[in-house]
Amino acid sequence: MKIATSLLAATALAGPNPTDFEISALRSGCDRLIKSSAFNGKKRPKLSNAKWQQKWSLKCEKQQTRKEMAYKRCGEYVAGYSVTLTKDVETEACEAISELASENIRWVDAHIVDTLCAGRVQKITKRMEQWEGKLRALIDCPAAGGAGDAGGSEGAGEDPTHGYLTNVPAGYAPFDYTEESYDDYPDYFNAGDNIILSKRCILDFNTPKGGYGCVDRIGDATEWDRRVVSWCQNAPKEHLLSEAAKDSVHPEQYLTMLNCPQCGCTHGEYDAPEIDSDRSKIGTA
Repeated sequence: MKIATSLLAATALAGPNPTDFEISALRSGCDRLIKSSAFNGKKRPKLSNAKWQQKWSLKCEKQQTRKEMAYKRCGEYVAGYSVTLTKDVETEACEAISELASENIRWVDAHIVDTLCAGRVQKITKRMEQWEGKLRALIDCPAAGGAGDAGGSEGAGEDPTHGYLTNVPAGYAPFDYTEESYDDYPDYFNAGDNIILSKRCILDFNTPKGGYGCVDRIGDATEWDRRVVSWCQNAPKEHLLSEAAKDSVHPEQYLTMLNCPQCGCTHGEYDAPEIDSDRSKIGTA
C-alpha cells in the first residue's frame, strides 16, 4: 500500500508544536520500513527477524528523540511543510529506504536553523546516510546515488582511486552495537554488508574516537611502527574494520590501519594492501 503523509490539515490542529506530527510521521515511516517483509530471512548473524526489528525500532525511536531535542533548542516552525512518504515498503523497498533517508535529511535542513545545533544536524544527516547504505545493502539494492550507500560502487574495480569491495564478516557482529552503547561512536556498517575500502596511502589515519593510527602515540616511533606492521599482518579482518574511518577524500570509502605507510604503501599513492589479501608478508620486503 502506498502511503502519502500530508500534514497540512493536522498542523492546523496541532497546537503550539505542529512539528510533532511531522516527526511522528518520519518515525512511523521508519517503523513501517523495518517491519517490511523485504527484510525477512536476510542474513543477520545472531539476530532473528524479531530481534533485528527490535534493534532497528530502537534506532527509529532514538532518531525521533534526536530530532525533537534539536527542534526544542534550535528549531523554527515552517508553515505549510509536509512530510511525504510515497514509496511502498513492500514492493518498492529499495526506493522506500532512500526516500525515508532523504525526507529525514530534508526535514532537519528545513527546521533546525540555529547554528548552535550545526553539529547535531551533521550527526543526524550522517546517521541517515549510513542507515540508507546499510539497509539497501542488506536487501541487495543496486548502488544508490546517496553518499551513505555502502552497498557498493560501479567505480569499485580497476581504478585504484575507486577503492575495492569487501564483505563485512560474521565475526564483526559484536561491533554492530557500538551505536547503541556510545552515541558519538559511528556505526558505519553491519556484519554482512558489502562496503568499499580505500587504497589511498596516508600518514594521518586515525580511528574515529582518536584511539590510534599511523602516527606514533607512545613516544617511540620505531616501536610504534613495529606495532602498526604487526597489526596489519595479524589483526583479524573484523578487528581492522571495527576501527575503520571514512576517507575524507572519498566519503563513500573507508580507511583502516592498512592505509598507513608502515604497512607497505607509498604516501600519496593508491597502493595500500587489500584487507582480503595475504597480509602475512606486510613489512617484510
